[in-house]
Amino acid sequence: MLYVRYSPPAAVDISGGLLALRQLHAALLGFLQGADLAFQIALATGYDPAPYDLALHQLRLIKSSELIDVHVDLADRALLISGRPDYLDAFAAYVEPPADTWPGYHVHFEYYEEHPIIAPGALPLVICVQS
Repeated sequence: MLYVRYSPPAAVDISGGLLALRQLHAALLGFLQGADLAFQIALATGYDPAPYDLALHQLRLIKSSELIDVHVDLADRALLISGRPDYLDAFAAYVEPPADTWPGYHVHFEYYEEHPIIAPGALPLVICVQS
């Protein structure tokens, strides 16, 4: 199962076991190869998101013609990630854990000055492997 936790204004964590993250990676690639402009994944619910404030319930991916933008829709408790398909393909590489990974392994996907694919206002993400 995938867990997405959020603390306003700018802390987002995507966590899951190896299988869940690999399934997310495969789903992202399938979405990018298809004609659909949007894709939604239901996330784990009913858990304590501590040390974060909120558990988000949906992950939405949206193809656009822009840099990758990451933001939270609080009304729907959804994490929205939008961007050009080739940029979203680069994001998918962050989601796939290496074969020799371990619980606690994590990567950061976040903007820095003049980032080539991430928009300046995008929320930073931490993608973490759980046991």
